[in-house]
Amino acid sequence: MRHLMFVFMTIVILSGCSIGNEDSFVWFPSPEAAIQNGLKQEEINESDLLSTVETDGETLLIFKQNVPDGTIVGIASLRKKDGQFAWYRENDPVLVKHLDGTASPSIIIEIHTHSKKAFYVYLGVTNSAENKITLRNGNKVQPAVDQNSGIYYYVESGNGEK
Repeated sequence: MRHLMFVFMTIVILSGCSIGNEDSFVWFPSPEAAIQNGLKQEEINESDLLSTVETDGETLLIFKQNVPDGTIVGIASLRKKDGQFAWYRENDPVLVKHLDGTASPSIIIEIHTHSKKAFYVYLGVTNSAENKITLRNGNKVQPAVDQNSGIYYYVESGNGEK
């Protein structure tokens, strides 16, 4: 019985170590093709892509999706390797607007790209294009606002911190 348990645990550990390896990426010759594949993976349309943000040498993709509980926002990045591109999303999307129309409080999430760069993404819903948000350092900025959904977003690099 101990031998069987040891074999079972070894299989579980080895299979767990292979999750997220290089073979799990689907590579494409262009960023556009990788984005189209990512949209298909996420089961969303191109109109759900709120923004493509180029910052700190990374390409971040901010998208929304309607789910039974309301509207969620996800952040993916493009992985680049040997002239090829792949969609990469580490974090689960977050609920920003409930089905009854009420908004979640302002949300700050920390994401990491495959190259281990950190970013803070500020999310929420507003009725005003003039909405300002306060960053972690106390500065106030005006985030981008999707006019159709009222979802706002702002990306801040977290790579200069110690």
